[in-house]
Amino acid sequence: YGSRCINTRVIFKEYFMIKNIITLPDENGNEKDYRIIVSFDTHETGNEYIVYTDDVADDEGFIKVKAGIYNNEEERQELFPVKTEEEWKLISDILSKIEKERQL
Repeated sequence: YGSRCINTRVIFKEYFMIKNIITLPDENGNEKDYRIIVSFDTHETGNEYIVYTDDVADDEGFIKVKAGIYNNEEERQELFPVKTEEEWKLISDILSKIEKERQL
């Protein structure tokens, strides 16, 4: 779960959120579809987070996961990078909890 969101500010289409897919620019600026794993908000930070993946595995066979802070205003949706280690820990804890629930 250690990947970082490389996008500094991204606008994406509401249509894709309905389908659990978001389209974002990749490292080269090309549009790419990503599958949304989970979205959640928390009272700890007051932010809404989206955790997503392109389902590509790293050299050790783990799926790369990215996350961003989602701003859902009426006129435009934006995705901002997660900036603090506390937020990354929160995201990691949520993903660990989801993984444990799937194993039950």
